[in-house]
Amino acid sequence: MIKKKPTIIEVAKLANVGTSSITRYFHNPKSVSDSLQKRIQNASNKLSYYPNPIASSLASKRSKIIPVYIPSIRYAIVHFMRGIEKVLHDSGYQTLLSTNDGNLISEEKIINNLLSWNPSGLIIIGKISSRKIVKKLKDANIPIVETASKKPIDLSVGINHEAVGIKMAKFIIKKNYKYISFIGTDLENNELYTSQIYSGFKNELLKNKIKIKNLINFSEKEKDKLYYGGKSIGSEAIKKVIKKNKKTDIAVFADDIFALDAHIFCKKMNINMPKDLSLATFGTTFTEIKEVSPTFTSIDINFLKVGERSGEIILKKIHNKKVNKINEINHFFVEGGTTK
Repeated sequence: MIKKKPTIIEVAKLANVGTSSITRYFHNPKSVSDSLQKRIQNASNKLSYYPNPIASSLASKRSKIIPVYIPSIRYAIVHFMRGIEKVLHDSGYQTLLSTNDGNLISEEKIINNLLSWNPSGLIIIGKISSRKIVKKLKDANIPIVETASKKPIDLSVGINHEAVGIKMAKFIIKKNYKYISFIGTDLENNELYTSQIYSGFKNELLKNKIKIKNLINFSEKEKDKLYYGGKSIGSEAIKKVIKKNKKTDIAVFADDIFALDAHIFCKKMNINMPKDLSLATFGTTFTEIKEVSPTFTSIDINFLKVGERSGEIILKKIHNKKVNKINEINHFFVEGGTTK
């Protein structure tokens, strides 16, 4: 026998409040007092009650759903999502995560599906490149936040990734490194933050008449092949660095997870850091990378903060509050023991 779903009236009776208070609470928990929040939450939990988002959207014309679309998966995504969900969930909104792998045909289908939920807004971790999809999103007339766009559809929150690359290049010039290797994946894809970091890094070196001696650019297929073959991109990269140019004095990694793998490999192979080889990276999103010895020289990109700020900005726009079109998050240089 199927158990009957509890009603809002039953929750209100158990919590000893009016149904309007229940509606306000599920629309925005902060709209009622702390004591009311506890009573309503306890009653809801006891009765296993939750509001129907579709019914809510019919009443308000917008659902309490904010989809998060990721055009291309990257390792830092978990930190973005933690930040976004922390802010949105506290304000009574639910996220709906959808991913893609750079396929424009499936991207259009995904966007159509997300818009069919009649969302209050949309967060894009990355950037939309298709003009057709950009037009569709503009016509949707909802707040949209992108995390990697200089010319956003609506709003942008994020790091100036080219500036991050420039800052690392200036450090390398100052330290007089000559034989430089740069390691990344899909670096020709201008939509990815790692390619923007690489662009700033490379151009700053060229301005000072310094060339990257060894570019190791894994394609997405190569990366997947290594990953599913149980091999580490970081360790394979170090092998290539040593094989191609034994004079390499610093290896710079666009992704911190690859740099962590490289660090572990160097320790295993008794490659002294920084005497035999220096390492540097961007990100430090993983706890482990902050705990290794010697510590990493890195530029700390706070993806959690980018996620939180994205959530805050989209909520302000939903509630018709004034927001800046471009919202930049600070980054910090950390000189560790992996460089001279």
